[in-house]
Amino acid sequence: MAVKLVGPGDPGGRRDRWLVRIDWSNHRKTRVFRAEQAARAYAGNAETLLAVGHWRDVFEARAHTPEPGTLEEYWTAWYAGHTPGWDQRTAEIYAGYWEGHLEPALGSRRLVDVGRADIRGLIQKLQAKGLAARTVRCVIAPLKSCLQQAVDDDLLVKNPAARILVPEARAVRKALPVLTQDEQETLLASNMPERSRVAVLLGLRAGLRVGEVAGLQWDDLDLAGGVLTVRRKIYDGRVGDTKSKRSRQVDISPTLRDALLAWRASQTPVSAWILGNGT
Repeated sequence: MAVKLVGPGDPGGRRDRWLVRIDWSNHRKTRVFRAEQAARAYAGNAETLLAVGHWRDVFEARAHTPEPGTLEEYWTAWYAGHTPGWDQRTAEIYAGYWEGHLEPALGSRRLVDVGRADIRGLIQKLQAKGLAARTVRCVIAPLKSCLQQAVDDDLLVKNPAARILVPEARAVRKALPVLTQDEQETLLASNMPERSRVAVLLGLRAGLRVGEVAGLQWDDLDLAGGVLTVRRKIYDGRVGDTKSKRSRQVDISPTLRDALLAWRASQTPVSAWILGNGT
């Protein structure tokens, strides 16, 4: 054996890493990679160097890994390799960040040419579009992770997105419109299906978000204690954790309690979900 590529799960390999083992004329060396692409590139280059007698370039220095392509090419491989470990919503959000913000600005750039000035320029453009600092940080986060893997794969020397601060925008954030008490009463007195009225009451009287209202089950209701436990949300048809990742209890007003009891009495059969079908 001169150069051997050992993948995850192979005998003598690691669970989530690629190994390149080199054994040549009493010289031995092992390199570890996260990405298969980088490992194969390194192994191929080492074989070439050994074939032409440049063994010192392999054992006394790092065998040169061929220069990667564009950021888009590396992102595509990085995204595909990590998607199985993400929930579907995270994968969709990252894909949206890439298609809407990252790819138009940096996708065509060579990976090795992406610098800190490019990241700062992207941040300025995003804030110029009106994105809040918190949203900009969310957009930059997957790019930062992608570039960090490129560093781990020996494709970059440093992560250009590391330790770059996103300044807070000076503009004052506008407060969301809130219904007045009279407007709430007018809404509740309007002609609407009872199911919709219960949903509106849960939002107005219990302060629940739309997804949390959809995610309520009758087992979450404690009539004796007068409380409702918010344990989950439903977003885009999928059940998930609440925004805070923690359950919480909210008090039930007499009006809400009566509306919930009347709604349950009208259901035949009674679903496990308060609004009937979890949507």
